[in-house]
Amino acid sequence: MKNYLSYPLFLCFFMCAFCAKSAEDDIVGVWMDDKQESKTEFVKSEDGTYVGKLVWTVKADDGKELKDKKNPDKSLRNNPLIGTVVMKDVSFDSDENRWEMPWAYDPSWGMVGSGYIKLNDEGQLVIKGSKWGFTVTRVLTKTTL
Repeated sequence: MKNYLSYPLFLCFFMCAFCAKSAEDDIVGVWMDDKQESKTEFVKSEDGTYVGKLVWTVKADDGKELKDKKNPDKSLRNNPLIGTVVMKDVSFDSDENRWEMPWAYDPSWGMVGSGYIKLNDEGQLVIKGSKWGFTVTRVLTKTTL
């Protein structure tokens, strides 16, 4: 006689294990940073990697949009932050269950680094970027534009 109770338990276990993993496209969408200062939109490129660009920032006191004042390329310092690519060539690593981020730009520091992005249990993106041994962590929550 077969034990039919083990099939639903196996199926439940398999489904829970599957749900705990990030899906590759879970990064796609608009995300608000933990300081409520900016929104980043991730889109999937034709080559299968992801790009993140700023789509909203807080306004300066005078009502003007913030500029990319700390960009290491002096010719870009007058550009508005909205539309600035802040992450590119991001790819999903299914073995690590995270997105590898080989290039990330932090306009508040004017620096380029690298790191990774993970989806936490609350459905937030945890971004860890590093350069010269310094690591910055940001938590982004999915939102709308």
